[in-house]
Amino acid sequence: IAISIGHFNHLDTMPSGMARCVNIDVLNNVIRRIGAELRSSPAIMMYYVNTVRVMHNDIADIPYSGIDLGWGWGRVVNGCANNIIAYNKIADAVNPTHDGAHIYILGPIKGTYINNNWCINSNDMRGGIYPDEGAAYLNIFQNVIQEVDNWLFARPNVNLMKINVFNNYTD
Repeated sequence: IAISIGHFNHLDTMPSGMARCVNIDVLNNVIRRIGAELRSSPAIMMYYVNTVRVMHNDIADIPYSGIDLGWGWGRVVNGCANNIIAYNKIADAVNPTHDGAHIYILGPIKGTYINNNWCINSNDMRGGIYPDEGAAYLNIFQNVIQEVDNWLFARPNVNLMKINVFNNYTD
């Protein structure tokens, strides 16, 4: 993982002496060819975080997902909210792995905005934007998705709810 924020064990009760990752900006980075040895590595991973902005990053040539947000397969974690993924360019993702996307969201994350991203080329059928198990409270708008099988992979029976999707563009 090029940038990792938080930890998958940071649920409602944080370890003694630790606080949740809040108010973090991940801006203006160029990330290329990560995950050469551990191919299931996303370029940017955010676990249980609050008020993290991932913006204006240029990500390319990655074997798995470009930007991952969330964990817990539907588990509600208090204080995990208000994140923004915007104005990123993510090209050539999820190759050769599968079950990922340019932008992958797992679990409910209130007040999250995914907007104005440019996602190009995926060799996995999920591609584009992939809200997975329990994803909820998302606003997905004004993204451009090119050269993918499914620009939005929102499959049934995984408890998706309260996801607003509008004004996105795909070929």
